[in-house]
Amino acid sequence: MLNRADTPIESAVEAFAEFGGEAAYVVPLQNGLDKSILDATQTVREFLSLHGIHDYGKQDQGPEGKRTIPIHVIHPDRFETRTVSLYRPQTKDGDPRLWISVLGNYAKSENLIALIADGKKELYAVNCSDTALLESRHIDGSPLRTLLTDKQVASSAVELLELLREIAGRGYLDSLRSGDTGVGYTLETLLGIEANSRPTPDYMGIELKASRLRADGRRNRSNLFSKKPDWDLKGLGSARAVLDAFGWNEPTTGRLQLYSTVTANPNPSGLYLSTDEKDDVVTNYSISEHEQPPQFVAQWNLSVLQASLAAKHPETFWVSARVQTSPNGVEQFHYVKVIHTRTPLISNFGPLVDAARISMDYTLSLEESGRTRDHGYLWKIGSAHHRLLFPDPVEYDLLAA
Repeated sequence: MLNRADTPIESAVEAFAEFGGEAAYVVPLQNGLDKSILDATQTVREFLSLHGIHDYGKQDQGPEGKRTIPIHVIHPDRFETRTVSLYRPQTKDGDPRLWISVLGNYAKSENLIALIADGKKELYAVNCSDTALLESRHIDGSPLRTLLTDKQVASSAVELLELLREIAGRGYLDSLRSGDTGVGYTLETLLGIEANSRPTPDYMGIELKASRLRADGRRNRSNLFSKKPDWDLKGLGSARAVLDAFGWNEPTTGRLQLYSTVTANPNPSGLYLSTDEKDDVVTNYSISEHEQPPQFVAQWNLSVLQASLAAKHPETFWVSARVQTSPNGVEQFHYVKVIHTRTPLISNFGPLVDAARISMDYTLSLEESGRTRDHGYLWKIGSAHHRLLFPDPVEYDLLAA
């Protein structure tokens, strides 16, 4: 339904992320406005439950189970309190629904409406298709700015920061492993962390992510986490099937492999991602001139991806390293900068996948034994869009006195 919005969802995500805020989104269509019905998608349901506002999973069907609570509709110059009905109709499936009272005089068909929760279990509605309203976030004292700035993010990791400063003071250090993973493996080894693919944070509850600085001083894409598809859902059913369908033979070794970045935009192999919030899935499709409709390749449960993000990054140090090659040809790293983040905006994950800001990398190859090997199904975000997922970052110069 979000793809019907008359305003790019990315612009709303960016606007709220400036203040460390996240939202769930709904798009009323004319039929829904006429019938006073909005679908409560999986993302909306999780958002309301996460913020302690409403749990559809515990709600009875029919009029007796219907719940009505206040919602504060935001205008450029005022708050207006209305009601929102949260209910499951007396139908076979009891699909969760909601309705904001008199929505028709606040929004038109295909407008993008954001639902925002404060820390007091109060719910707010923002019409993101109203340009003046969205821009009012920059005006001191405006209702929208007041809501978005009523947030504070704590930050404390003094011990780890001091250890990193000590490592930075050593200058360039030889990589302890060749290849792309050397920058992270070397840092973890220096800190005494055993390398593995743990789903939880690395050090004292803090996740460490190291990356190389490019020549322009920017970081490469950041690896968020690895999560294999749910092969029991739609798709080809196994890593080997994906490798056989889309892999290629490496020219020097002849090894069958698939190293491919997949976003919402089809790549040269025709692979792309699409989010369906109603069914709570992210699907990898392939499309070609000869395939109609697109082919299912693999699928993930969106809620599982969001949970992986939350579990992996409650607090993260994104460490950047300058790179050089020693006279004897060994890659060397000088760890010089940390970006400290807390509490990712998990509701933004699906929209950022749809906006091609979050990608997934296949890292598959066929061993001589015939076994399919994967180095992870790597979900990543570009450094330029980092703030859309991790608000209020704090940057530390490890070389500063």
